[in-house]
Amino acid sequence: MKKLQFLMLGLFFMIASCTTSKVAKQTETGLRGDWTLRQIINDEGNTVVITSLLGNPNVACFEGSTWHFVANNNSGYYILNGAGCDSTEQPIKWYVEEDGANTYFWFKNLEEGLKAKEITTGYKMRVISVDNYQAHLVQEVPYDAGKLNIHYYFDKQ
Repeated sequence: MKKLQFLMLGLFFMIASCTTSKVAKQTETGLRGDWTLRQIINDEGNTVVITSLLGNPNVACFEGSTWHFVANNNSGYYILNGAGCDSTEQPIKWYVEEDGANTYFWFKNLEEGLKAKEITTGYKMRVISVDNYQAHLVQEVPYDAGKLNIHYYFDKQ
């Protein structure tokens, strides 16, 4: 009987540890839908020029880009809208994770012919806020001997 109780207790903790937290689930639900990436800025203002962003050498392509998030299967895509930018639909897989103090948005670009689990690179952004109208995400990147925060401001369509 005690073995069964310990087995059930262990199973309960295993299932509980695999579930998405309430905050992460609310953030995923809040991100669902269509967004426009309105502005990208960094903590250093005009003194630092960002030369590459999310694997793309043309940073200007991201401002004005459209993003579509499907919460029930954590899929989506983005389309770069800048002049001279590749405007093909880039499929992504994404999820939201909470580490206790912060909530993070993770995504990776999907490549043709590869399953999402085969792609080992991606991007991590801290969720500052998400509501029915706007979202603010921050990506921390290496800069000189320290870190630089890149802020992404989205408007819900």
